[in-house]
Amino acid sequence: MNKITFLKRTIAVISVMAVVLAVYAYAGAGETAPLAVKRVDIKAQPEKSEYLIGEELDLSDTYLEITYENGVKEDVKVTPDMIEGFDNTTLGVKLLTVNYGNKSAAYSVWIVEEYTSETETERETIDFDPTPATSEAVSETGTGSTTVIIVAVIAVVAVLALILTFIMRGKKRGEDEL
Repeated sequence: MNKITFLKRTIAVISVMAVVLAVYAYAGAGETAPLAVKRVDIKAQPEKSEYLIGEELDLSDTYLEITYENGVKEDVKVTPDMIEGFDNTTLGVKLLTVNYGNKSAAYSVWIVEEYTSETETERETIDFDPTPATSEAVSETGTGSTTVIIVAVIAVVAVLALILTFIMRGKKRGEDEL
């Protein structure tokens, strides 16, 4: 097989690969890969921190601040399915864990028999750090770079095909001049 036939076949194979990759990139363009969450913090703790036995948890003013690996921050409203540790059937302090993907943060609430000024006094005597706890795991939300990588591969393949085309044209011109 001479060099020109080899170059033509190589260009044909590269062109087919470029088309297949372009179709794959187009098909996956609407999908996003997961973006790692760097940290989750309680942005706004609920104003209500005391609950009567049997009273439902009020999350109306509770928000998380999600920080992604790329530095982007997002506020997310806390929903009941994100909460673990709320037991309104027994008295005392309850540490609530708020889960977001594989991340978590925590805050505390009190379950009391009745609202009194004594409850406030009792709470001050307990040595408890109400600072939200955070977790440094990886989450499953956000946008990724899969599409960018595919487009980059397509660009490289297209450039290689173009270079081979110019080489082939140059060799053909050289043969035409003979």
